Amino acid sequence: MDFLPIEVQIDILKYLNFNQLISMQQTNSYFNHLINDNENQLARKKFSFIRFTSVYRIDFGLLIFIFQLLDIEILMYKCKPFNPEPELYEFELSEELEEKWKCGIEKSMPLFFVDDVEGYGQVACILNKNFGDERSFWDDSIDDYNTLSIEFLLPIVPKNIKEMKIARYFFEQLFTCAFKDANFYNVIFNPQMLELLFDDNKARIPLTVHSHESRLIKFLDTSISLKFVLNHMRSYHFISNFGATNDDNDQTIEILFNILKNGGNIFYRISYDNRHSLKLYNLIIKHIETSQNLSKMVKELNLSFTREPIISKTAENIEINVGGNNLKTTKYQLSNKHNPEIKFSVFVREVGFRELGNTRFDVNFKRIA
Repeated sequence: MDFLPIEVQIDILKYLNFNQLISMQQTNSYFNHLINDNENQLARKKFSFIRFTSVYRIDFGLLIFIFQLLDIEILMYKCKPFNPEPELYEFELSEELEEKWKCGIEKSMPLFFVDDVEGYGQVACILNKNFGDERSFWDDSIDDYNTLSIEFLLPIVPKNIKEMKIARYFFEQLFTCAFKDANFYNVIFNPQMLELLFDDNKARIPLTVHSHESRLIKFLDTSISLKFVLNHMRSYHFISNFGATNDDNDQTIEILFNILKNGGNIFYRISYDNRHSLKLYNLIIKHIETSQNLSKMVKELNLSFTREPIISKTAENIEINVGGNNLKTTKYQLSNKHNPEIKFSVFVREVGFRELGNTRFDVNFKRIA
């Protein structure tokens, strides 16, 4: 195989799964270097899920003891702490990179953004290490959450070079794997710190988390969160829920709209819980109808609003039905004026209790042609 052009060799390696690549690497030094140098194009190690959550500065041993005294049931993951050995993260720093790291440490540059830094001391990464078969990776009905997981604790603000090296080791492993689910609860990575950690290695490792489904939940600064999503997440389905504190300022809507119209190569489907302004809905309608290039737009989009969206004037095949509790559903199609063969279906479903004045409108956009 080594007599073939490099491009052909890489194309052949793309047909191998992660375990087959490992076996191939062990055959000789040539394939070891070839696979290492092109690992970003090849199969990744797959895991069931990874979950990031901030950890309060409290004594969990004492807390569990109190719960046991009060006979309170404790629901916890079956986790095994992971503390990397020095040989895993130790490497020789260049003088230039070491000085940059020291500068970041002196400035107390955070590794993660959380909503209340003062209330938290660490971020816990809970990683499922018992991935099943290929089918379970793509099948959401298969539960992988009851198997043993490992827990990796990282400081929100690194205090020395050792903690920086451990953080870099962690992210090196993270960015070269793939996950069935990747969940971020009230925490995201600091993009500036990622750039600093990999300042000498930008071209080799894309600083992105790859998953089948990803969730970002309850992060208060929506614009920062969406920038993180655009630059550091790749998944088939991205789900966000920022809660009642979600703001709809122009900057937030602009960032989100940019993801929706240009993020088709990053996400196939996006579900965004936004119950305030209909401005985003109107922008999407206009983009579908008038854009000269819809090739980059996500194929499916789910949104939520507190007010009923207005049907587009150019809508086709309109169907309106009223079901139980007088809740309404509306279906119609949209065509692009520059290329009428491109069509999207729009489905609006009223959910809740109308008699209590407590309803929302779930909207699904889906490209059908």
